[in-house]
Amino acid sequence: MELLAICRGLELAWNLGHRRVQCTSDSLLAVNLILRPPSHFHVEAVLVHSILDLLRRDWVVQVAHVLREGNACADFLAKAGAAQERDFLLLQDPPPGMEYLLMADSMGFVTVRQ
Repeated sequence: MELLAICRGLELAWNLGHRRVQCTSDSLLAVNLILRPPSHFHVEAVLVHSILDLLRRDWVVQVAHVLREGNACADFLAKAGAAQERDFLLLQDPPPGMEYLLMADSMGFVTVRQ
């Protein structure tokens, strides 16, 4: 699921014209699969290679692992996405309830895992 989200996110960033992107994930496994691609026989090999094809385009993308506590906004959106019925939803503005997380993130506060 995480690899699919990364792939779709990179496709969306490219299609919107972004050419300097920071891609962070709290899934160490997903990040490691991208940074150290598996063999062609790995169950996620096709998806990983799709991501690698995206990364080879003419843009700058940094892929990095972050702890869930350091990625509270993404965690909020992932939980909200899991609760919705649509396969994909592009938001123009932060959803209700996310304002506090954005403010805390901009001030450098870290959320403690519960």
